[in-house]
Amino acid sequence: MREPLYLIGNVNVDLVMGPQAPWPQPGTEVIVPESEFRVGGAAGNTALALDALGVDYRLITSRGNDMLGRWLAEPFGARAEAWTVAEGATTVSVGIGHPDGDRTFFTTTGHLHAFGLKDVLAQLDEAGQGCVALLVGPFVIPALLADYDELIAILRRRGYRIAE
Repeated sequence: MREPLYLIGNVNVDLVMGPQAPWPQPGTEVIVPESEFRVGGAAGNTALALDALGVDYRLITSRGNDMLGRWLAEPFGARAEAWTVAEGATTVSVGIGHPDGDRTFFTTTGHLHAFGLKDVLAQLDEAGQGCVALLVGPFVIPALLADYDELIAILRRRGYRIAE
């Protein structure tokens, strides 16, 4: 039996477009050859990879209460039922691809602005003995980042092994 993995972090909508070069002048419109609308964020991308590998996990995150938040939860089915649902818009990242393969992202604060320690604790099991907590994407979750040291201390007290 595998030990449970708790994935704690950001899930948001990604709109990736491009490639584009040179960077456009302000006030212009540019037509790019490709676009893709998908689940994103560090926790979202990690969760999709874990699904593809057949690894069992629990995803601790949030979403907005808008149409995009509902869309974002759909691929995760029952895993999304415990997510915190924030008032307002879901976080969206627009990634513009460059010809060299690198990307530039513009990200809204959206629902992640309000996701904090109390939201994580509401979704986290009290006893974590033998479980791994994988913490991802804190730089786009300001309320949680402010309490990151406390989160890590709580995880340790509850017996979780921590991966960052």
